[in-house]
Amino acid sequence: MLSVIFTIKYLTAKHQPLYLEHMKASIAKARVVIENIRPLIDQGAFAVKRVPGEILEVKADVFGDGHDVVSALLLFRKKGQRIWQQSVMHEIENDEWVGHFITGEPGEYEYAVSAWID
Repeated sequence: MLSVIFTIKYLTAKHQPLYLEHMKASIAKARVVIENIRPLIDQGAFAVKRVPGEILEVKADVFGDGHDVVSALLLFRKKGQRIWQQSVMHEIENDEWVGHFITGEPGEYEYAVSAWID
């Protein structure tokens, strides 16, 4: 049986589009921290692989300064597309958040996590 592999690469700061940089600047003002994004292989140097129709689960540690309520989104798209799709992330325990998306047609996909004070 032949499997088609998806390569999914986390976007490092130097690869993020300009509007994500703007979002990051506004997030910094709101004192939200996003760290420990996974899956991530060698800081994004290598792609995470999935087969078509498989669910990719993305987790991240997301928290705000103090006791503010935080919300988070998983942004994803096929490489080369301009429009990001979104999936709401949910807190599962102690500042750990999870989001999912189903892999579509074969190719490279990119994902990022966005968060803000609600």
